[in-house]
Amino acid sequence: MPNVDEGRFQYQFPANWIAVNFDKLTFYEKHFQSVAGGTKAVDVVTVEPRSKTLWLIEAKDFCAHPRGKLLPLEQELAEKVRGTLACLMAGRANAGDTGDANNDGLWKTAMMLVKIRVVLHVEQPPTRSRLFPQSVDPKTIKDILKRSVRVFDSLPIGEGSLSINGRGFGWQVVEL
Repeated sequence: MPNVDEGRFQYQFPANWIAVNFDKLTFYEKHFQSVAGGTKAVDVVTVEPRSKTLWLIEAKDFCAHPRGKLLPLEQELAEKVRGTLACLMAGRANAGDTGDANNDGLWKTAMMLVKIRVVLHVEQPPTRSRLFPQSVDPKTIKDILKRSVRVFDSLPIGEGSLSINGRGFGWQVVEL
């Protein structure tokens, strides 16, 4: 079973899936990240071979650190999804020449897929009071996703690990 650790969570996928911590790939770090003044990528990329689905997973753990960025969450997510897809296309053509051949399955498979799924894994502390609200209002996460990534996935998901695990995606999130 391929597992990917991101922060205090581990993403566990079935054995026949391809799963990587995308922003730690050699091709992304050494060749693509600096393209056009800087490119961002999602945290976890996985390929489900049976249904030919590419999963792009962005992890946000506001329990550990409250959101402090000025960039709106929807813009940040859209830029990361766009950057990841662009890197996958470039990687398919060039990653073998740049020392990232150990992830050859990802580069060869990713651009032949039929469906893209976008998941925003958001963990937040419980609301304590009006004075100390959650980093992102859970009611607006769905709207944020629809505004930012609907062109890639018409039904993006934005939930915590309990909800994600209950959906039966074939993969799960566990706390380390």
